Amino acid sequence: MDARMLDIGGVEATRALRETFPKIEVVAISSVVSGLIPSQILLAGADAFISKTVEA
Repeated sequence: MDARMLDIGGVEATRALRETFPKIEVVAISSVVSGLIPSQILLAGADAFISKTVEA
């Protein structure tokens, strides 16, 4: 899942997935690797965080 989505953020989506499907594997992907996003998603229950490159 992308860490930033239009309707729901990656942190909220990860929490909801973990509550509904405790055994699901969650991998977050985002171009935002600075700040709190990676650590917040991992603390919310994601199994991994992968950074993606963005080319202009």
